[in-house]
Amino acid sequence: MDETTGMRDDEMAASEPEARGVLPEGGERERDPWTALYEDHYEEVRRYFARRVRCSHDVEDLVQDVFVEVLAHFANVLYPRLYVRTVAKHQLYTYWRGRRKSLMIEHFLLDADGGPAGGMCWNCAPDPLEQLLRKETTGIVGSMVDCLTPALAEALRLRFLRGMRIDEAAVQAGCSREALKKRLKRARRSIIDLYS
Repeated sequence: MDETTGMRDDEMAASEPEARGVLPEGGERERDPWTALYEDHYEEVRRYFARRVRCSHDVEDLVQDVFVEVLAHFANVLYPRLYVRTVAKHQLYTYWRGRRKSLMIEHFLLDADGGPAGGMCWNCAPDPLEQLLRKETTGIVGSMVDCLTPALAEALRLRFLRGMRIDEAAVQAGCSREALKKRLKRARRSIIDLYS
């Protein structure tokens, strides 16, 4: 309660012009810099990702990641509008790099027709980035295979790293064709669980 006016604090707050819906001169409320940046660039960033990413859920996640990153460094950024665009480009690059790695691992572990594993040309070297991604992916898959039980690891090594057909790998592993298929399925599931 204010002694001079005889009004309660909540009545005083309601009597302020903005609280009553009356805007200050110029017709707009003052926006803090972060809110202004977010409101001005949200749609632009969303459209940027929507043109480049098909999944709408991924688009929203990427937009959110951009603004979380910008907010984390907002106080130290000289040119925030430029920084928003730069962070968006970096998020897109990171998204595609992660997607590409996961597709390479899925392709590496895919066993649709029982033919030679992979079907990818691991010997050709078209691009240094491709070489780096392949080397990194092979290292990741190798470390994941090492985390499996010996029987599952052997099944994966025979089938995918040596490129044996299912029948050949089963003979080498000393089990039936169906048992090897089950081991491969369990191993794939385990690796996907480890990776995600």
